[in-house]
Amino acid sequence: MASTNAGIDMSAVLAPIFVGLAVSLVLGGITVVQGYLYFPSKDKMWIQSVAISMLVMDFISTILVLAAIYNYLIPAFGSLVPFNTFATELSADCLLSTIITFISQLYFVYQLFTVTSGKRVEWRVLIWVILLCAIAALGGGLGCTGIMFIQRSEILAKKTLTFSMLFGIAKGFGAITDVLATIAMCSLLASSKTGITQTNNLVSSLMVFIVERGALVTLIQVLLVVMFYALPDRTIWLCLHMLVTKLYVNTFFGM
Repeated sequence: MASTNAGIDMSAVLAPIFVGLAVSLVLGGITVVQGYLYFPSKDKMWIQSVAISMLVMDFISTILVLAAIYNYLIPAFGSLVPFNTFATELSADCLLSTIITFISQLYFVYQLFTVTSGKRVEWRVLIWVILLCAIAALGGGLGCTGIMFIQRSEILAKKTLTFSMLFGIAKGFGAITDVLATIAMCSLLASSKTGITQTNNLVSSLMVFIVERGALVTLIQVLLVVMFYALPDRTIWLCLHMLVTKLYVNTFFGM
């Protein structure tokens, strides 16, 4: 159809979401490969069940984001009205992201508990602090999701103070959890080195992986918080949110 209308420049709103979706699809493909390599597994049945649930939630998360973009662009093509409210699908995706993040962090805490068995009381106290930070992040994330469902018109164009505070709690405590867990695991591994070269090399490789895992997820979490508060009228934070969800699934299978 021929048209002389130059159209509406929606890059400020849609470009970050499109980039986030594109990169998240790549990370989703990595998750599929990780799942393929993981199964069949000799892990405990509950761990395998958690792994399956992570794969399913990751797939549903992708479908929800695709459905949200479809509803924004196709049924009311050319209209800005849909952008006045936050898509229900994105709210559901944020709920899944909160659950995925908590499961990944909880599994890290479980590993710390296993490694510190028989260690000094100080280690146990630190692990409880990490667990409490993860629970605080979960609470903030659930609060954010609730507001997204209830106050749909106050998420994209404008943000309420309550939503902004809960968002900061969720992502802030999430970053703290990752930093503390990374430091704790690396410290424990460093103390496990022996005089055997092969063992030391294995421990060093594990430390590098854990540091990279913690640094990458924490970096995205921090950027997410910065973009959310620094550019409240842009959707860059949604792009980073999509990446965080996928990264937690990736690192769960990596661990």
